[in-house]
Amino acid sequence: MPLVRKSLLLLIAGVLSALVLHHTYLPLGFYGLAALTIGYRLTIFAGWMSFPRWPIKATAVLLAPAMVYFSFNGTVSLEGTSAFLVAAGLLKVLEVSDRRGGVVLIWVIFFLQASGFLFDQSFYAALNGVVSLWLATAAMVSLQASTTRGLPANIPVLRTTNSLMLWALPFMLLLYFVFPRVGPLWSVAVQANSATTGLSSRMSPGDIASLSQSDETAFRVTFDGVKPPQSQLYWSAMILANYDGRAWEVAENDDKTINWWLPSRKQVAAQNDDSFYRYDIMMAPTGQQYLFALSEVVAVDAPATNTLGLTEEGVLLSKTPIFQSIGYGVASATVATSLSNLSQPLSSSTQNNFSSRDQFLQLPRFGNPQARALGEQLQQETNSVSAFARSFMDLIRNQNFVYTLTPPVYGDNDIDAFLFEQRRGFCAHYASALAFTARASGIPARVIGGYQGGEWHPDGFLIVRQYDAHAWVELWENGQWQRFDPTAAVAPDRIEFGLQRALEQEGSFLRERLLSAQRMRQVSWFNKVMLQVESLDYYWTRFVLGYKGNTQRNFLKRWLGADQFADGLIYIAYALVLSFLFTAAWLWRQQRLNRPSALIRAWQHLQQVAAEGGVDSKHGTAPTALLTDIKTNYPVLNAQCEVAQKAFEEHLYRDVSSEKKTTRELALVKQLKALSSRIRALSKLRNR
Repeated sequence: MPLVRKSLLLLIAGVLSALVLHHTYLPLGFYGLAALTIGYRLTIFAGWMSFPRWPIKATAVLLAPAMVYFSFNGTVSLEGTSAFLVAAGLLKVLEVSDRRGGVVLIWVIFFLQASGFLFDQSFYAALNGVVSLWLATAAMVSLQASTTRGLPANIPVLRTTNSLMLWALPFMLLLYFVFPRVGPLWSVAVQANSATTGLSSRMSPGDIASLSQSDETAFRVTFDGVKPPQSQLYWSAMILANYDGRAWEVAENDDKTINWWLPSRKQVAAQNDDSFYRYDIMMAPTGQQYLFALSEVVAVDAPATNTLGLTEEGVLLSKTPIFQSIGYGVASATVATSLSNLSQPLSSSTQNNFSSRDQFLQLPRFGNPQARALGEQLQQETNSVSAFARSFMDLIRNQNFVYTLTPPVYGDNDIDAFLFEQRRGFCAHYASALAFTARASGIPARVIGGYQGGEWHPDGFLIVRQYDAHAWVELWENGQWQRFDPTAAVAPDRIEFGLQRALEQEGSFLRERLLSAQRMRQVSWFNKVMLQVESLDYYWTRFVLGYKGNTQRNFLKRWLGADQFADGLIYIAYALVLSFLFTAAWLWRQQRLNRPSALIRAWQHLQQVAAEGGVDSKHGTAPTALLTDIKTNYPVLNAQCEVAQKAFEEHLYRDVSSEKKTTRELALVKQLKALSSRIRALSKLRNR
């Protein structure tokens, strides 16, 4: 059976809605494919063109996988496999012509929407999912109503769809609250050039400048109690210890030894509140194992047991790459805390014997001779590591260095060119120069990659965005690492007020994102709307997406008394049985409510018995006509038919009270049943 207009339009709308979450990675060619297939299908429906023949279909089937292959460089990735599904769905739109094809396309819509959640799980993605689900369900109802074997043709499609989704809501809530959260059974990495974090294990001076053109949210932080000042919000992610003359990268052994026994944040709750910063982080997926935290991590509340840990160098890691939003709680020691008084080991950056000293002095044998000479000169002129760092920062503060998002491209001897010629750079240029000169003077140094600062929301949480990405330096002094940030010397506004304030005169903030909402924050009404949007998305991420691990265990234990997930599965089984019983009872009652009255059933039975006895009656025959035919065929029933006919007339046309009407109806039912019995008996006598 061909598709009706309503079914086709609902299917196309469902496909378009399901594609929304895939826009972040699809190349432009896929948008052209979507416009071509949907436009072609609509012209077919309008009667302007016919369905494509098999040569065109075969060509499309060959070209679509080729487009996916070349768009993603032939690599197996999450984007590539999802793009293949998108291409298949669009080609199905081109040929869908009947109910069977429509059902297949509905399943494609469900799969497209589900795969879209792998890339976006925000509140707005959830709203998009509800819309896609509604459209696909409405298309399903419309398809079923368009066939004689399905639903009634005049069924209200939209109202029925709303009813079905409301009935599904309790099941959804049950599964959400009770069903155990388990990790994915499979994992496919995203493309390296489309990762959302931008931070990688290798950093050249221009990498962070490029990342600072993104306004995507990296993570959000909620502090419990005392908050650090803006100048202390250094969110470290990775230690870049190796330098090859062009870029800094993570040493191979930085994540080999991990203390998975890192204590829970609850174990330090009895300490003085001023001794720790306690905070919860909701982090966006990065595809990497690195996590963000302030320095001197003391304890972590992981989303599940033994999933987070601390390396020997003080880097907080996840056991598996982060492909979904993750929430975790951290306690970090404040500057005033005496670390030796804590009962549990802290960051090994203050605990180890610094056996890897040579690693943090490593430099290429050749290159940047002026920077090497500067390091030796500053070392001779100062008597401590702190004095060395202050001298370096005085140099860049007093010699017209410029903090810019548009530095020149430096070639060989890039640090010399930066320090002694151009003197224009971003945070990574300054951090790289300080670390290089320190190592050249014999001071162990390392570059730290992470984020600095963030924007405080009126609701009390901190939003850290990709443009807050930052690099700074740690130098080894008096048996521990000390943080030094040369960016603070050349652009103090960057540390105190953020990147936008620091680049206000240059005008390069988010220059490549002209439509970014961050560029319009000075508009009062727009800023209020954006604050509400951010607040809504934050609470969705924290309380809905964050409902897993310990949070779910605590809920099951508090409200259901379930200590184990197995107990939760038992509750699910009980709830499903009860819900099915309730649904069955409701459906039975609905059928009873829609059941014909006793009089109609008795009359239909009389028609059936009369037909078996040789009295033919067509659909819609009046009662008096049928009774007359019965009298003609069975004269012995003449008196009984007269009584029934008179009772019919009184029941239908005499105006009496409802009580008398009910009494007469019951009497008429008995007369019709008795007449049916007499006809059946007489019919058997005739057939002997």
